[in-house]
Amino acid sequence: MQIILVMEVTMHRELLQKINIKNGKITDKFPLKELLENSLYYPACGRDGDPIWYAHREIQSFFYADYGVTQNQVEESLYGAGNYGENITFRGSDPIGFKGYKIIGEKKLTSKELDPSGAVSLTTKEGQMQFVTNKNYVCGTLKDWIKKPFAKWYILERQPEFDDTHGPELFSFIFICADGVTTYKTLYNFNQIAPKYLAIIQPGDGFGFNWDSFQSEDGQLCKTVFSNTKIPEALLSKFDIWTNVFAPSEKTLFGELEECMTNIESEEMWETYPLDVYLDKLREEIANSGN
Repeated sequence: MQIILVMEVTMHRELLQKINIKNGKITDKFPLKELLENSLYYPACGRDGDPIWYAHREIQSFFYADYGVTQNQVEESLYGAGNYGENITFRGSDPIGFKGYKIIGEKKLTSKELDPSGAVSLTTKEGQMQFVTNKNYVCGTLKDWIKKPFAKWYILERQPEFDDTHGPELFSFIFICADGVTTYKTLYNFNQIAPKYLAIIQPGDGFGFNWDSFQSEDGQLCKTVFSNTKIPEALLSKFDIWTNVFAPSEKTLFGELEECMTNIESEEMWETYPLDVYLDKLREEIANSGN
């Protein structure tokens, strides 16, 4: 079987190169739909940067959503002021920020920029949980856990001592302090766009204070994803989930990644390298198929 890997990085690279930044502030209009195309979406993300490391060769637009993380916590991590193990990092062994990258511009996003229709105000208390179905749990158990809503856009630039083998020249990172289901529906369903990859890595069940079961096909996230006109190309997950709703051709990262990792026994290796290894495998197969 020939595996075709479509590289769609040029669009975002050219877009980000044209963004105007003055004194560290992004002055341009937020290009919502352009950044949603070919993006990675990670709900219940905490401050886990692993998916960015896994997919950084393929994607330069990342949307993170988690109502349990404050803006200060995010920026402690992004700017490298957080403690070891609490940073958004390219690799788990890097104690500070995104290795080899520096924030060159940032912009606080309004609800209108995230949903021009005005149907959902993601940066308000009510709006950040608008499509939650278990209101009693949210308003009771979770009321002290849910943080003040915010949304912020960051552009990061690769430092000159690193080259293309390390990662892209630029990438976009957007963090939204809101419910993962509400955010997905507002960003993707409303615009009839799907992320290229959907990451479900630490779904927040149990002590993670998630009202929904992201791993369950009966959960609201799964139902929201499949109520859209388009669906993600693949899930990034350590769990074999949604097996009855994703067709085999749509579950590329499950089958191929599992086979790719068969001979790797270390849990640390699994945590750090799977998609990178997988993508290298695809490139090798593509190169061989062309000979």
